[in-house]
Amino acid sequence: MNWLYAAMIAMAAFGINNVVLKWFLQKGDWRIFIPLVSIAAVGLTVYFIMVMREVNFSKESITLGFALLVLGGASALFFLIAVNEGPLSIVMPVTALSVIITVVIQVYLGAETLKPTTVAGVIMGLVSIVLLTS
Repeated sequence: MNWLYAAMIAMAAFGINNVVLKWFLQKGDWRIFIPLVSIAAVGLTVYFIMVMREVNFSKESITLGFALLVLGGASALFFLIAVNEGPLSIVMPVTALSVIITVVIQVYLGAETLKPTTVAGVIMGLVSIVLLTS
């Protein structure tokens, strides 16, 4: 599958998921996530056992994996708080600006170079947040 098609499908799925999440947080009980996450963890554990022979248990991969777990958990927690308490029409564009953080870090680390169109996109993203929140 072409990566751009996959990204567009993911974008649509995230958008629909966020609307359903907002409805759920307004009408449901957030604690249902605890058993659902547990079920997902069991599934991931089974998958891990099946492919364990291929896993690289280096110190670097364990450290980076732990960092991803902590960052992912923290971002999910704060995202749930924001969606629960704020208007989705503002929360989503603000959190979507995480791409700016990604661009800045990648440029700082030297992994990517900035193109004029990327700079223009970052500026337009910041302007959009100012317009949405005013």
